[in-house]
Amino acid sequence: MSSEKVVISHPYCKDCVGGVKYTGEPVGRTEIIADVPTYISDSPSDAAVQGPKKVIMFFSDAYGPYYINNQLLQDYFASRGFFVLGIDYFLGDPVHLHTEEGFDVQVWLDAKRKKSAEITPKWIEAVYWRFGSDAEYFALGYCYGGPFALELAGTDDILAAAFAHPGLMTEDQFQN
Repeated sequence: MSSEKVVISHPYCKDCVGGVKYTGEPVGRTEIIADVPTYISDSPSDAAVQGPKKVIMFFSDAYGPYYINNQLLQDYFASRGFFVLGIDYFLGDPVHLHTEEGFDVQVWLDAKRKKSAEITPKWIEAVYWRFGSDAEYFALGYCYGGPFALELAGTDDILAAAFAHPGLMTEDQFQN
């Protein structure tokens, strides 16, 4: 049996770095969690949340959690009673800031994937510590963030996970 991982979703493509920019006013804020900038959008009121706190760990696309589209999406989920935390695993260097000629998206992705894999587990643990064992946890990943949500789906630590347009998801991740 080969030790090579079978990729079951397409690699990143030009559609991953194109799209439409939404308009609106984000309501979240930034906090540092486990040394990582994090976009936080709180549930409108603790009183509105029945039962345990519901926490979504938001794993963004290559635009990062601070891109307006992602902020508004996180704010929407928060308006429905969730506490939403979007990790900036790009550390302030999302793909859309690179407009320079000759920018190599693949080189950028390779470097970011390595760094993301290093910082994300510590961030996840800090989120669990922050909200405690009484909270209910969910993971949501878009494109670049899809594999992170799927990784969590293979654990007993979250109630549900969802992903859309995942990039470079492996068969092993999906099997879990």
